[in-house]
Amino acid sequence: VLQVQDMEELDTGSPAFQPIVLNYLDLSEDPRASYDKTWQAKIDKVLGWYEDVLPKGLDVERFPSPPLGYRSRCRFVIENDENGDPAYGMFVNGPTVYLLPNNQFPIATKQINKLMLDILPLVKSRPILLSGWRGITFISSSLNDDVIAILTYKTPIDESWVPDATWLKNELGDNIQIAGRSKGVYFKIGRDWLLDGHKLSNGREVVYKYLDNAFCHPNPHIATATANWLSSRIEQNIPEASTTDLLELYCGNGNHSIVLSPYFRKIVGVEIRDILCETAKENMVMNGVTNVDVINLPSANFSKQFSHNPKKFLGEEEYEFKTILVDPPRQGLDEPTIDLIVGYQNILYVSCGPESCKRDLDTILKTHEIKDFAVFDLFPCTKHSEVCLFLVKINKD
Repeated sequence: VLQVQDMEELDTGSPAFQPIVLNYLDLSEDPRASYDKTWQAKIDKVLGWYEDVLPKGLDVERFPSPPLGYRSRCRFVIENDENGDPAYGMFVNGPTVYLLPNNQFPIATKQINKLMLDILPLVKSRPILLSGWRGITFISSSLNDDVIAILTYKTPIDESWVPDATWLKNELGDNIQIAGRSKGVYFKIGRDWLLDGHKLSNGREVVYKYLDNAFCHPNPHIATATANWLSSRIEQNIPEASTTDLLELYCGNGNHSIVLSPYFRKIVGVEIRDILCETAKENMVMNGVTNVDVINLPSANFSKQFSHNPKKFLGEEEYEFKTILVDPPRQGLDEPTIDLIVGYQNILYVSCGPESCKRDLDTILKTHEIKDFAVFDLFPCTKHSEVCLFLVKINKD
């Protein structure tokens, strides 16, 4: 196993450690002292799942994460503490709520932890902001100090909420955006998006717009590591990339397509959510990318139709797809998508669900072989990891 990223380069200025133990998060002790051991255990578990399919002697790359201060998207329930004051909690074992010690969350970014403390007394001081408050979501940027806070309410809010929310934003500063949501109602004070991005190992800088109501990568350190890994696979393994095209399924806000756009002649991305398709198009413009088109469809529907009638989606424009990239949700690929991807020479598979990915390989490895494999510590202090695979069609000659 190769160590490819130095932990000393990943200092995040995380807050002072506070023990937290949930059924899905183990912070019973400061993870910085034992990170190498727990990270290796996670790697060993993943390699145990894949030991029967990985080629003998394959170097497996591993990408660690800061064990604290890494999470840029967090959601909490609001409950009253023993003094009757609003406090942050997390569900554990069904409806049971665990209140966070000192209203801090050590795995969250320092910007989020600061705002967690700043916002509580301000909301408490305004009855209209406090009444019916049941939860909050924080999203922070790795490029600057921007944070979005989305307050959710169990009782309806209306226009009378807006003046106090405007006051709240003014008190917190220009870098803080505020939104309020109750059933069927949404108000934003300031922007409902922030900018994030990567500085890649090749020196290129890319930037993305993230929305408060759509998926964004929760660990910017791993997002950058994944972007670099994908780029290096293309550079090292697909010399014909510049004269061929890439098909990407589950393209989200276009982050992978933007990173890979210099390597391919054209890219077509497919995404189920219309709001992410529109954001992807905006992100292409921001980054000066002109060779990417985005199609708004579920992957299964696209895959069923594309195999039989590609012109329905591509018109008369000529494409030569040799490479396909998939980054599905944790449950993995559906059958129509697997049937489509096995028809391509090169497959890049990014998976936040290593177990479901292993299941999908039962079919994929009938036609393809694994050339590269990497493990990423997507969520330190939890059981979750990410794997990335590069597969090539088996030459039967």
